[in-house]
Amino acid sequence: MKKIFSLLIVILLVCTVTLFSCADNNNDLPSNENDGTSGDNSNENGNVNGDSSTDDSGANGDSSTENGGTNGDSSTNNDDTNDSPSTGDKEQQDDLQPSEGLYFVLSSNGESYGVMGIGTCTDANVVIPSIYEDKPVTTIGLSAFYKCESIKTVSIPESVTVIFPYAFESCSSLEYIRVSKNNEKYKDIDGNLYSKDEMELIQYAIGKNKESFSVPENVVSISHSAFKDCTSLVEITMKDNVTDIYSSAFKGCTSLENIVLSNKITKIENSTFYGCSSLKSILIPDSVTEIEYWAFQDCSSLIDVTVSKNLESIGEYAFLNCPIENATIPAIAISFVDNIKIKTIVITNGNSIEKSAFRGDKYLTSVTIPKSVTSIGKNAFDNCASLNQIVFNGTVEQWSLIKKESWWDSGTGDYIVYCTDGQITKDGKITYN
Repeated sequence: MKKIFSLLIVILLVCTVTLFSCADNNNDLPSNENDGTSGDNSNENGNVNGDSSTDDSGANGDSSTENGGTNGDSSTNNDDTNDSPSTGDKEQQDDLQPSEGLYFVLSSNGESYGVMGIGTCTDANVVIPSIYEDKPVTTIGLSAFYKCESIKTVSIPESVTVIFPYAFESCSSLEYIRVSKNNEKYKDIDGNLYSKDEMELIQYAIGKNKESFSVPENVVSISHSAFKDCTSLVEITMKDNVTDIYSSAFKGCTSLENIVLSNKITKIENSTFYGCSSLKSILIPDSVTEIEYWAFQDCSSLIDVTVSKNLESIGEYAFLNCPIENATIPAIAISFVDNIKIKTIVITNGNSIEKSAFRGDKYLTSVTIPKSVTSIGKNAFDNCASLNQIVFNGTVEQWSLIKKESWWDSGTGDYIVYCTDGQITKDGKITYN
């Protein structure tokens, strides 16, 4: 009986505990659900919102990064690639962010575009795209970037097959031209633009801070305005591989003091050295048969000139405003040389010295005349008050046979004619060697 009573007490305690436990569970359940749900929601929100926040900072952060990649990075690209010529792999221009705002024109056949100008683009480092409006960009137009003085670099894609003359003329800050290594028509060497076969130097990056340049050995032609307005180069040399130098090639190279020309060029085209205000001397090789108009105009420091003895034609104003003091020239060029300050002149060939050729040249002291000359025109040396020496590359007899028109030597100094076999004074006294 005692055992039964003990068992009933145990059962009663278990039921009581269970009852209280259920009550507790029932009383706590909503709170727990709220806590559990809210807590979980909070956690989920913490995970979703927190994750969302992370996503926002990740997505928004990433979006920010992507925006940084598109806008910021675009900005970064503009800073790192489009605005910094010294950063990035210069061979990877195809991966650069294309510049926006360039001016394009659709080709006549409607199959491609050409970039024709800077448009509204403000990039310092211009990246020409290979594709524009789903069509290839195949040309860079005539004078497309003329005098775009803020451009530091230009990147040319593989799609470009034609670059018209003067495309990058007078871009005074241009330091580097990049060409896709896959381009089949063009290439860059040391940041300068060449044809793919390296036979044509198309554009020197005139913003480079270099004082000397040697034309590569493969180059046979230097394009129009290739060095125009370069203000840093002091010396340019080329070997005899160069056969053609086109118009305005060195125009406005104001620091250029010395240039060595190829012995294979046959013509100096118009304005080739126009305004090279520091050029002091020029040797034009005997291969040259033609000098065009304005070739050396306004070379305001040009003192010593040697012109090809095989010259056949020379254009108007070829040496206008050049203070030449010493000239070695054929007779055909005499009237084209500004004689205001000339002191000595050597005439290399020709049959005649034209009338008034040196009239009033008050600084002229010495003239060398070839034996091929058969006539001296009227007033040829009139009022050359300092003239004291004439060197004649022939005999006394040959000098006497030259037809000398009236007043050819009026107002000159008391010159002596030095012949190969004797001397003749102004008043006609002859002394043989």
